[in-house]
Amino acid sequence: MAGVVFWFWGQVVYQKQMAEMVAAILADERGSGNVGTITHYGLVTYFAFMFTVKGFFLTLFLLDGIARATAGAMSGVVPGTLFLAIPFLFWRLARRGVREVVMIFRYGTAHKPDSLIQEGDTLCVRRTRPHPEWNAHLAFRHEDKLYRLHHYDDRAHANGRPCFEYWFKPWPEGQTLRRVVSIREGADSTPTP
Repeated sequence: MAGVVFWFWGQVVYQKQMAEMVAAILADERGSGNVGTITHYGLVTYFAFMFTVKGFFLTLFLLDGIARATAGAMSGVVPGTLFLAIPFLFWRLARRGVREVVMIFRYGTAHKPDSLIQEGDTLCVRRTRPHPEWNAHLAFRHEDKLYRLHHYDDRAHANGRPCFEYWFKPWPEGQTLRRVVSIREGADSTPTP
């Protein structure tokens, strides 16, 4: 409702200013006298309001209110306003960028391939980025053997740099497989169905 009130108030103030300017142009004796009818000026100044800074933000405020009222009427939950969502979006993007710069500085680039170390029946995977989706319920395949995540260490070091280490033990016999992740030396590990 406030968007409608502010938009029409801004439109009225703008139209009043433009009407005074058009009247001054028509009353100017120094002019050429060929200024056209006042309706042409009214039409141009009416739509010109949308292209002013005040008109743009008031129109955005009006459309935001209409979208929120429509969404609230349809779903029963009124969403947040665009004027708060946009700054928070920029804040999240800036935080994500800073976090990635810190990760690159500390761990190295994200494109560095996995490092695999096999010790007996245990497999160790060292990465520069964590794998939050890896858990003990997934099966991991490496060289035709199935493994299960046994231990995760986010404070490990390899070659003088911190890394994320995942330790795997052989997959228990007779346990159902739901999802298998293929692990290959020098490649990103991607889940497969």
